Amino acid sequence: MTRHWLVAAVMLFVSGGSEAACIVEPLEEHLQAADLVYVGTVVESALAVPVGGLRDGRRVDIEHTVVPQWVLKGESGIVPQVVSEAVYSDPTSGHSWKWAEAVKVSPGDSILVVQQAEVPPRLALCTPSRRWDAETSDVVRRFFGRAP
Repeated sequence: MTRHWLVAAVMLFVSGGSEAACIVEPLEEHLQAADLVYVGTVVESALAVPVGGLRDGRRVDIEHTVVPQWVLKGESGIVPQVVSEAVYSDPTSGHSWKWAEAVKVSPGDSILVVQQAEVPPRLALCTPSRRWDAETSDVVRRFFGRAP
């Protein structure tokens, strides 16, 4: 009987919201491969499309301008923006959409920016670029031997 419940639970997990599943990879591997790593402050956030282009339940890019505060690797002038995503919820639709991988940041927040080659850094739950918090600071401190 317990086995049947386990199988049912796994099937429910696999069949549901696979779009919200990601695998968190060790940050150290990304720090090693990166051309640029810095901790910066978000100073501006804006939709990448005009409000008239938003569609209920659709993802939309949000561009964040980040001012580098502490450069760990590379030249900070390479990346003026980091991009995150959100799901637009039209207030007249009667729906409220959520995306589990979305990371909300706003001006004043500190983030770790990790960029490899010419690929613009993205900010989401499982990306190397992420919010600057105690856990991230610990990983960066161990990897680089220093952290703010």
